[in-house]
Amino acid sequence: MGKKSPRVGLISFGALEDKVPLILSPLVLSAGVTLTLYKNYVNPEAHGGGLLRAVHSVLQKKELTGIVFDLRVSNWPDVHSLIRARNLSRSLQNICDNLKINSSVFVTNAHQPLGNAVGTPLELLEAAEVLKGNGPFDLTKFVLEVGTDLLLLTKKFKQKSKSKKFLKDNILEGKSVVIPKYLSEDFPRTISVREKMRISSRQKGYVRHISMKILFRIKSELVSSLSGNGFTLLRKIGDRVEKEDHLVEVFPSKGQHMHPLELDILEAFFISPNPPDFQPLILERSEIRMQS
Repeated sequence: MGKKSPRVGLISFGALEDKVPLILSPLVLSAGVTLTLYKNYVNPEAHGGGLLRAVHSVLQKKELTGIVFDLRVSNWPDVHSLIRARNLSRSLQNICDNLKINSSVFVTNAHQPLGNAVGTPLELLEAAEVLKGNGPFDLTKFVLEVGTDLLLLTKKFKQKSKSKKFLKDNILEGKSVVIPKYLSEDFPRTISVREKMRISSRQKGYVRHISMKILFRIKSELVSSLSGNGFTLLRKIGDRVEKEDHLVEVFPSKGQHMHPLELDILEAFFISPNPPDFQPLILERSEIRMQS
């Protein structure tokens, strides 16, 4: 009987989208690594003290070589948010130490979604584009960084530079990634013939801020994996917009009232005469913790 491939996991806290594991799964599989666990605690604060117990229970049921945690900080650069993230990071890695699981933690900036698509079919399409080397820069960058750690945690690669080069070659040159059927079949492409609406800016300037709280609410009103609802951001933080430029493309539910939804989206985008300060995607990255 052949040796089992190393098994890894990814747990996110506060992610609006779920496309990262869709990309990582075939990407790390090309190196002989299986992504066997993904979980997203959308509202981690709602779990209170039970969050760590829940994570411990999930990890205890899996036979993992390594896991990466993605902690989204929504109030950057609020120092208290970073302190809470660091405390959670240490607690999560302590759990992994006790369970003999290799681990690393990313503290990421949740000032806007990764990539542009929100909603299952739209995210499937975007995931396929990343694997073809045509995806959004921020999403591609994040996948490469997380994927690099996942491979290092399994000891498939000893050096970060070689691990990242392997993944880059796969994405940019398509050397050995096999795009799964669930990313290429007809289901996600049915959205192209659905009713859609583009919502335009009422002023010109720069996108200075996007309210993730409002986007979460919009997603809950829109998204259904069966009917293909969701939205795509056409402008993101730092982008210059003119009056009537499109901000978001929406795929609504049948019979959905669009006026309230349009008002929500316009409220989510803060347009300023001045461009925003630079906002890093990855705020902090823990040292990879390997078990003996």
